[in-house]
Amino acid sequence: MDYTQRTVSVVVVNYNGARTLARCLDAVVGEPRVREVILVDDASEDSSLTVAQQFPVTVVSLAINSGPTHARNAGAARATGEHLLFLDSDVVPAPGYVEALANFLDEHPIVGVASGRIVGEGGGRIWWSFGHDGSPLRDLLQGVCINAWKILPFLRTTLERIAEPFTLNFVPDIARRVDWVVEMACMTPRTLFSALGGFDERYWMFYEGPDYCARAREVGREVWYAPVSSALHLDAQTHPTTRRRHFLRSRLRYYLAHPRLW
Repeated sequence: MDYTQRTVSVVVVNYNGARTLARCLDAVVGEPRVREVILVDDASEDSSLTVAQQFPVTVVSLAINSGPTHARNAGAARATGEHLLFLDSDVVPAPGYVEALANFLDEHPIVGVASGRIVGEGGGRIWWSFGHDGSPLRDLLQGVCINAWKILPFLRTTLERIAEPFTLNFVPDIARRVDWVVEMACMTPRTLFSALGGFDERYWMFYEGPDYCARAREVGREVWYAPVSSALHLDAQTHPTTRRRHFLRSRLRYYLAHPRLW
């Protein structure tokens, strides 16, 4: 290898995630290239901190539940690694996930954000882990295509051909340049993260990843989906009573921050 192997700080954000936290931390502690694991606990009310004590991690315990976007920034502020890997506490990277993404960034300096293959508990790729820039029209057509496939699965081949301008749900599982990757398991150079001011905390949760990717692209960096390794999403569904409200608010803010017809 003729490139520098940069170290990685893993920032895990957690709120009432005791059920999945041990699996997440166990998957990254001691992995190659990992300089440190920083757990940011967002004022959990369960046994998360007790779980964290079983692992050699730095714990940042927030007194007030401030949302995952603030938690990601709080963890990054403590990081000393050259790359930042952000993980939700219900994500379990496969062995080698950290090193594979770090190698990808090291080999491609133009890339500012990258994420690997994220799969659900059923084993299939989660469709919303990367995609096109969002706009009201494109998101509407994306929903139409996805719902049509669910109702009329025999049209899958046809939908795969016509849906790509609206959604990347059906594209082949190969490395590709995309507009955004989801924040739950993405890696970015710490210097870029600092230059961009981190995640925009006006997004309490949802859309902070696409917004960060859009700003990275504005300064000339690329965003890539790189299925060089995979991570399992256990879908713990935190903030169940307010998720829909936060999602709609963040989507509107994203549309206003990045207005586009298409």
